[in-house]
Amino acid sequence: MTQSIKAVYHISSRSANIFHIGLDVYLQKLRQRRKMRQKSKEQNPWRKGHSLNKMIVRIASPSQIRNSRQRIPTLDLYIVMNDNKVDRNDGTTRPPSDPLLQWSKWQLLDSILPTGGFAHSFGLEAGMQSRIVSHPEDLQTHVIHVLENTASLLLPFVYSATISPDVDTWQHLDAILDATLTNEVSRKASVSQGSALMRVSASVFTEIPALKMMRNVGLSSRNVWFHHAPVFGVVCGLIGLDGETAQRAYLFVTMRDVISAATRLNLVGPLGAAVLQHQVAVVAEEVLMKWKNREVDEACQTSPLLDTVQGCHSYLFSRLFCS
Repeated sequence: MTQSIKAVYHISSRSANIFHIGLDVYLQKLRQRRKMRQKSKEQNPWRKGHSLNKMIVRIASPSQIRNSRQRIPTLDLYIVMNDNKVDRNDGTTRPPSDPLLQWSKWQLLDSILPTGGFAHSFGLEAGMQSRIVSHPEDLQTHVIHVLENTASLLLPFVYSATISPDVDTWQHLDAILDATLTNEVSRKASVSQGSALMRVSASVFTEIPALKMMRNVGLSSRNVWFHHAPVFGVVCGLIGLDGETAQRAYLFVTMRDVISAATRLNLVGPLGAAVLQHQVAVVAEEVLMKWKNREVDEACQTSPLLDTVQGCHSYLFSRLFCS
């Protein structure tokens, strides 16, 4: 029984048109070579028992290839439109138990990753100088409100970018978020952290060339701002994280940075900060369950006071943080 020989190539949609031109030339040369071999009665260039009857070119997704059970005596050349969309993040290509995926996730969340997150207090410094936050009870309330506001406003961008981490979607989300942010302080903080995260990710995760390509596209365009939430979602999607894990990771990074800022502002000590983070984690999970997996059209703010206070940060007489 003859079997099919399958050659699987992963290319991007931008390369598809160029590939089809080269494919026509390749098929023409292959037909000429086959005729010459038939005339000279030479042995088939493939393994014995595998006759090259015809060539089939198919545009398929990775899941279609994995689920294929058909065996035909042909050479199947699959052109996989691998634009890093939902199919690569459905948990089948890189399961949550994949050790390499776990290492990548932990590195992305590591505080040593130089993304500049610790230069921002998420409005906590302005809130402290405005006497809105003055003792540990106020701090816990502030952290919870920051998580709630982050989840309602930014998680839709993280989720959309994670499930569809391609250039067009990323640029679209980046433009929407740039128009959504209402104060210049938070906007500059988002751009600063997003630019740093994209630069670091492109340098660290070298096995994902799409990151470097997307960074080059963004740098060459005047309409890309590198906002943090879409960039974070894109990175999570490309390394193989699912949407819910990416959203939980984003809330963790936010909570970590706010509590770290509180420690440096002497609102709480290191041990108290660890206790506070453990206590707020329960609330953070409830916030995630409430606001996860929403479309960008549903993004909203739940704490306008936080947005107002953060907008006053640039007017502080003395300040330790950038926002």
